[in-house]
Amino acid sequence: MNLWRLKGQAFLVHFIASLMLVTLPTIVALSLWFPHGLWRTVSLEGALPLMLLVDLVIGPGLTLVLFNPSKSGRELTLDLFLVLSLQVGALCYGLHQISQTRVAIVYAVPGYLLAGQAQHLNTPDQYAPALQPSFFGPRYASFKAGSAEFLEIGLRAQQEDQSPIFYGQAFQAVQANHLDLWQYAIPLEQLYALYPTSHRPVNKRLTAYPADTAQTVKALPLLFGRQVLLLQKGELGKIQVLGWVSFE
Repeated sequence: MNLWRLKGQAFLVHFIASLMLVTLPTIVALSLWFPHGLWRTVSLEGALPLMLLVDLVIGPGLTLVLFNPSKSGRELTLDLFLVLSLQVGALCYGLHQISQTRVAIVYAVPGYLLAGQAQHLNTPDQYAPALQPSFFGPRYASFKAGSAEFLEIGLRAQQEDQSPIFYGQAFQAVQANHLDLWQYAIPLEQLYALYPTSHRPVNKRLTAYPADTAQTVKALPLLFGRQVLLLQKGELGKIQVLGWVSFE
């Protein structure tokens, strides 16, 4: 059989295996750390392309170059080990970098939510011990006092480095409950005035609920993002989170 045909077959097998190796952990990581389109709020321009380049292009490409059926089994095994080591290293590095930029805490302030990245939550005075960032998705937080001041600080930090950072013990965050979120939320009419393009996707989401649901729903838009969290006040004052809606 032609040498290059064998090389092509080896390349194809390696590419499919690499695609499976990369796709599953990447999808799981992104769905956990950036649910409902929260990946739009951060920059994945460095780690993700590098990981995909090494695992889906360079790895199979090295197989295309190195594979030769005339080599001994030991040589082929060594070649495969070196290439796989490079790919696994790139995958681990990429996932680690993505984990550092994940949305770890979503801060609630009057009228808005602010996304906090894990890499900016590295000092104990920025959150209470009960609000340690989780690897299983973002957590909601509110503040003990001075919410308007927090919003101003968050805006300033967001303008400087694209992620809100809160300094000092006075800005300590506490775990938010649904009542906290409801108190900070705004009526849908105000949401539509601030973000006109949110009207259609929010209405589409609400069609899955009874016709009068919109009258009991409020919203918390993600500042500097294109997502909004919908909340409903049900019977006996119980607050329910209806979920996130993305809009253009």
